[in-house]
Amino acid sequence: MKIKITTRERIVVPDIYLRDYEKDKKHGERVENRSLPAGTRVKAEITLANPEKHMQHIGTRYETILMEAAIRKHVHRISGCLSEWYRDGHTLWDGPDSMERDALIISLFYRILGMKDDEESFNDDGPSELSEGES
Repeated sequence: MKIKITTRERIVVPDIYLRDYEKDKKHGERVENRSLPAGTRVKAEITLANPEKHMQHIGTRYETILMEAAIRKHVHRISGCLSEWYRDGHTLWDGPDSMERDALIISLFYRILGMKDDEESFNDDGPSELSEGES
């Protein structure tokens, strides 16, 4: 019996917000990536982490060094209306800092783990109001 090992490549649309400076030249109007036309929205071609790496990454998801290694390995191509710096997992880390870049990194990391983005964490530009019972 022969077993062929294949990668599970996928195209994902990250749950992020982008800034449209054509509509608001000073601050940039927030635009949801998923609401953009199909040809302009940000998409990424990724491979999923294997079960062993999944468990390793999930336990250390807040450690930047391990997150960077996962992004560099699993994000093969980024397309859409982002800066030319952000074209794959390497250029994403090597390009200039921005809020969009940070949100994209987090979103793609969760997608590599086969998890849906925590949409609440990508909906605003800062901390939200405390809910009842939080202090």
